This record gives sequence, C-alpha cells and structure tokens, in this order.
Amino acid sequence: MTIAHLADLHYYPAAMTGEFCRAFVEDNDRLGKPARHSERLLQAALAQLTENPVQYLLLAGDLIREGEHDAHVALVELLQDFSRSTGTQVLPVPGNHDINNGHAAQYCDGQKEPARQTTSEDFSAIYKPLLPEHARFFGLSYALELDEQHTLIALDSTKPGARVHGEISPEQLQWAVGECENATKNGRIVLGLMHHNLAPHVGQTLPGYLLENYLHVRERLARAGMQFSFCGHQHRGHVAKVDCGKHVFYDICAPALNSFPCQFYRVQLCDGTAHITTHAADPSLPLKDSFRFTFAGKRGGLMGFFAANLRRKLPELLGDMAQCGGSQAWLAQRGTQTPTWLRPVLAQLDARYVKRPHHAVKLAEKVLRRAMKLRISPHGTLQDFFETSLVLIYGYGDWRDEPLLRDVVQRIEDGRFVSQALRFAGDAITRDLLRSGKHSRLFLQVALAAVFFPHRRAISRALTRLAMRMVSMPRKQEYILKG
Repeated sequence: MTIAHLADLHYYPAAMTGEFCRAFVEDNDRLGKPARHSERLLQAALAQLTENPVQYLLLAGDLIREGEHDAHVALVELLQDFSRSTGTQVLPVPGNHDINNGHAAQYCDGQKEPARQTTSEDFSAIYKPLLPEHARFFGLSYALELDEQHTLIALDSTKPGARVHGEISPEQLQWAVGECENATKNGRIVLGLMHHNLAPHVGQTLPGYLLENYLHVRERLARAGMQFSFCGHQHRGHVAKVDCGKHVFYDICAPALNSFPCQFYRVQLCDGTAHITTHAADPSLPLKDSFRFTFAGKRGGLMGFFAANLRRKLPELLGDMAQCGGSQAWLAQRGTQTPTWLRPVLAQLDARYVKRPHHAVKLAEKVLRRAMKLRISPHGTLQDFFETSLVLIYGYGDWRDEPLLRDVVQRIEDGRFVSQALRFAGDAITRDLLRSGKHSRLFLQVALAAVFFPHRRAISRALTRLAMRMVSMPRKQEYILKG
C-alpha cells in the first residue's frame, strides 16, 4: 500500500487575498508560513501525486492558514477534484490552526477584515464528503480499514481554547485503544494519524509540539498495537523510534508543505515495514529560493519570527518574576543571592521592566534588530548564523563544512559568544536605565555585570548543548522502518 503524508499546508486561496494587496503582504510575509505561496505549492504537490498516484493521502492537520471557513471549503473542492481524477482517498485531521481560530481573516478593498471562523461542527460537515461511508466516527476522530492488512485511526488532537497545544481526552483514548485492540486481534497493522507529536523529535525546543499527555497516550496506543503514527506540527521532517516495552513505535513527522523546505512524504507499506521517501512540493523550486520566501523579508523573516516569539515569551518570564515578588526574589529562588548594594538596581529593573512588560518587549525588539546585525564571527553576523543554521537544520548537509557554524559553535563552547551577547544586552539596558537618571553609567554597568556575568558559564553550557543538538541532528531523505 502506498500513501502520501502531507502536513501543515496552511492553505489560503488567492481569492481571499484581495489580489495580494499590501495589507495581505504585510500580514502574511512573516513567521515562516508564506500564505501567498500556499496555493501554488499544494497544486504542485497534487500534480506529482496525479502523475504518480497513491492509494491514500493523509493530511496531518494545519490545513488552513488561520481556520478561515471559506478557505476550508475551497480546499475541499480542490481535494475532491484531485480524488475524482486519481482515485486517491483523502483522509484529513484538524490541526491547531484549523478550528475556532480568532485570527481568521480575509482581505477586501485593500483592508484586512475578520473572516468566518470554522467550528468543530463546520469542520465535520465540510470534510465529511471526502471520507468513506464505512468510517467509524468519534467526534472528529474516525477509524477505518484501508485494505486487507491496515487499519487507520485518525485522531483529533486539537485542544479547545489552546493556540498551540493539543491533547487526547480520556474518552477519545479509550475509543482509540478499543479500535487498536480489535484491529490487532484480527492480525491487522494499525496506523495513527494526528497533528501533534507523540515523541520528542531531535532539536525540538519550543513548547506545544508534543501532545500534552503524550507519554500516557503513546504507551496505551503502542500496547494496543499501533506501530506507526503520522503527524505534523513541527514543520520539519523527522522520524522518532520509541521502544514501548515489547512494542516498537514510530512517530513520523512530515515536513511542512508551506514552509521551508516545502516537502512531503511518500510511504510504501509492506508486511509491517514502512519505506519513506521525501519529495519537494515543487521540484522546480531551488532549496535556497524556498528558504528565501519562507524566512526572508524586511517585515517578516527571521526578525518577524523571533519578534513574535519574544512578544509571547518575555511577558511570561516577567510575569513569573512579578509573581515571585520581583527580580531579587526570582534570582534567589534559582540560587543566586544578591548583595545589598545591588538591590536598588534590581528594584529599578523591576519598576522599568517587570512592572512594565510592554516597555520591556519594545526595548527587547529594538535590541534584537540591532543584535541581528552584530558581527559574531569573522565569517558573518548573528543573522547570517541563524540563516545558515536554518538551511542546515531544515535541509541537508554537514555543519562542519560551514566555516561560520564551526567558528560560532567554538565561540559558544569557550564562552566568547555569551560574553559578547551579555555585554551587548547590558549596554542597551544601561542606556535605557540612564533615562531615569538614578545612577551613573559606570555604576549601572558594574551592577548589570554582577547580575548577568555569574551565569555566563551556565548559559554557555546550555547553549552549547542546544547548538550541538540542533546542528548535529540526523536529517534523512529516506527511512526504512521495521515494525
């Protein structure tokens, strides 16, 4: 049996872009999901699957840009045409972007407007025409026999009210385990399909990729007989193998179709073995071009990606400090006792940043823009380092072949990078604090050094582990998985 495994289409039809008006461009050339290319990339991938058909097309969630109802309808029309012309059965599950998304938008007359969101009931009604009549449903989850050997259990892993995270409810899990056990008793191989991950993938550092109760869910499903789970969400292709007692479980994470490097999987299943090959959504698109339109651009690109994460994470950190009673209590909770002379500066930091997170985020974004231009190696800037790393992490190659990566990794290991970064950040904070006029520049510089520099070795060690884990992660274009 041959299947195609696609994830994170983030599809957005050109008809909703207001003829690619300025408001659409400014809103969508960000965050590594360029909506302007989604329609073309999906059509290019479907053209390949029309030329070399598969029996099943698994869509592992994040089907639409931000869950726009009309975009879901347009996608189903496109998939129905594809299914009729090829005979391929399309099997979708929702992702965290697809249902009850308050960011749903459309563009008319040059302006951004709220668009109709998609409820769970809408999703069921829109996608039901794609699914076979013999599917057994549990909410938006369903199970069906694919052929004489294989059963698919497709799980809705979205969590109501969550922006990124996912979960499987106890009732849903009980239903899925029952389906697994029935299939296994009949000698069938069980496949899973969901958006969120059931195993950590190498280099996974951001929260929300793993199912919240992933260990329990994975253990129950593996013991019940599931061998392969097809997922997405992480935007990077990778297969994680997990030993669950007597059972082997594979979490197969497809690359994002609408994010660098714009790829999908073809999977050949035979006698419990899965042979996976990676294919470019658009083979005519050079790798560096797909990187450029995903991560480049003045208003978006890396700066937009980091700024968005900064706006989300920094207020959380400052809120944690405020709950502890300020930066001094927060540091003490982590084993750092501050001398008496330093406490007035910490109080000033609290007043200027902890109690004013909006001001802190604004300053951090300004520092980030300057930092991206910081020359951290004779071979390039911080932005050059991130771009080279992303090409390597999401693409293919050996980091030791890149002089910039070799040099920066060495500087991270020996502490030079962290010292340079702390001096740079300390200088920016000093200039900002001087506006209050409470202390001299020299005193503030000494005080901030006393706050930051005792931790530079620990920061260096943590960054070294992270850098080595990311640049050394295995990247393959082909997998052979033995169940």
